Amino acid sequence: MSAVRDAFAAAGGGDVRTYLQTGNVLFDARIADAAAIVARARDSIAKSFGERPEVMLRTLRDIAALAESAPFQHSSAVPTDKLYVAFLARKPRIHPVLPFASSAGALEAIAVRGREVFIVSKPKKSGFFGLPSLFVEEALGIVATCRNWSTVTTIAKLLGERRP
Repeated sequence: MSAVRDAFAAAGGGDVRTYLQTGNVLFDARIADAAAIVARARDSIAKSFGERPEVMLRTLRDIAALAESAPFQHSSAVPTDKLYVAFLARKPRIHPVLPFASSAGALEAIAVRGREVFIVSKPKKSGFFGLPSLFVEEALGIVATCRNWSTVTTIAKLLGERRP
């Protein structure tokens, strides 16, 4: 993650921080500059690691609105379930009938809003949970990255602390 942080800093991101080991990068930039910073960081990462990663860019306002929307409030999730947000590379062209599910993966997408999909994951018989990113990518044909809902709400709090 330090190499990723350094790539974003060198690309022009301000006050660059990472959160957890899952590719969450927080940085300051003017909205007009953010896409160019991401493109330069992706190029730098590709030179260092041989692959150009997808980046699902969201603004402070996007993340705050997402956290405030309480998308799982009316779901049938129970405490043993895991709640995920799939961040999509673009808005889906396919609009599946909701909810859509994978019985093998014990996954259910309960909502699609813009470039996000909200997923309830139940423990499988093995005790493990399904792979929500793959589930969403196969269903929608779009590159996705998933984050646990608690990670999203924590990032929203961290970003809220950065507001001027």
